[in-house]
Amino acid sequence: MGIIFDLDETLVDTTAAIHALKNEDWEAAEKQIPKFSLYPGILELLAYLKVSAIKMAVVSTSPHQYCEKILTHFHISCGCIIGNDDCARKPSPEPMVQALERLALDKNKVIALGDKAKDIISAKRCGIATVGCLWGAQAGEIEKLAEAKPDFTVSNPLQIIPILRDFFHLKL
Repeated sequence: MGIIFDLDETLVDTTAAIHALKNEDWEAAEKQIPKFSLYPGILELLAYLKVSAIKMAVVSTSPHQYCEKILTHFHISCGCIIGNDDCARKPSPEPMVQALERLALDKNKVIALGDKAKDIISAKRCGIATVGCLWGAQAGEIEKLAEAKPDFTVSNPLQIIPILRDFFHLKL
């Protein structure tokens, strides 16, 4: 069992660096990391993943090192990180394929979360079930996210737990 998170605006609120991120100014974005925060409910979701032995990956359109620094800052461990410098970018299926390979998981035993259409499209191209996350979606992205037709749509991280229970047939 596994879960693949997008990083920016799904797992972590990185709006403090929105301009640096849009301009791919990674040095400036990294300086903003202390201003980032976890969305309400993320810690509880991460605790549920740990207790349920659900493997975790991060697939991002940001560089690997940037992702690693954010995860380290928030003391979040995961099975693998796939950044934009590791392979083709989403919506290519390649980053999802790499995550599946590194976690040694079958696509039917994984669910992917993201706040943008490209997150959903990338996962769907691999046959991975998807969750559209509305809490971090920027203005104008919510409609595109809906058009990508995620399997599930949630407005807060805690809504993912019952989806995981049903999807993985868990009793916890």
